[in-house]
Amino acid sequence: RKLGESLMFPWERRALLDADKPLTWWEKAYWVGFCGAMGYLAYYMVVNRNKEDPEKERKERQEREREGATMARLAGASFIDQGADPFDGMSPEEIQKFMDEKAKDKMLMTPTLPSSFLSEPDEYDGLSPEEINALEVKKKARA
Repeated sequence: RKLGESLMFPWERRALLDADKPLTWWEKAYWVGFCGAMGYLAYYMVVNRNKEDPEKERKERQEREREGATMARLAGASFIDQGADPFDGMSPEEIQKFMDEKAKDKMLMTPTLPSSFLSEPDEYDGLSPEEINALEVKKKARA
């Protein structure tokens, strides 16, 4: 019996063992506090159910600015020139998650070519597909 009583919650012990005794003052205080907390929670939920978030407009504007700056950064523009860091206040994990989401959403995973690659002359410029194939055959024969 002692082991069973020690494993019971206080309200179980009260309901099973002391059901015929009146509530003590601290039990009454506990139930008053519990009912008060539940009443406050219900009141808070009813009163604030239809209220608009005062920060909602600011958050949406900040998200639009951040997204615009991020798109510009992905396009190769420097976000420093725009005056504000679009990743300000974000942790590295949040930045990576944000960039991954935007890349998936917008399919912006196209790699940018280095400028040195673009400045080299194109050896196939002006050649027809047949001429390009013939040139490739000659290169393979030399190698």
